Amino acid sequence: MLSIAPAGPLTSDALWVLLQALAEVRVAREALDGAAGDVLALSHDAEWRSDGVTALRDTLGGLATRTRVAAADAGLHEAQIASVSA
Repeated sequence: MLSIAPAGPLTSDALWVLLQALAEVRVAREALDGAAGDVLALSHDAEWRSDGVTALRDTLGGLATRTRVAAADAGLHEAQIASVSA
């Protein structure tokens, strides 16, 4: 978990860095959110019946889950950065 606790008032340089970090984390979270949806849709897009394809579908489902977790983590980081820069 990211921990941000400034010791005192933020300088303009520190605030600039925090705002840039916030923007980068927000872009990453949005990309992860989009990817998770795409992977989940792909895993449910067709009726797959062979063993190999079923394994691929299971792998895609796991990837979608891990991507959603990463997006949630990025959202937490985003909120922490935003709370410091506010």
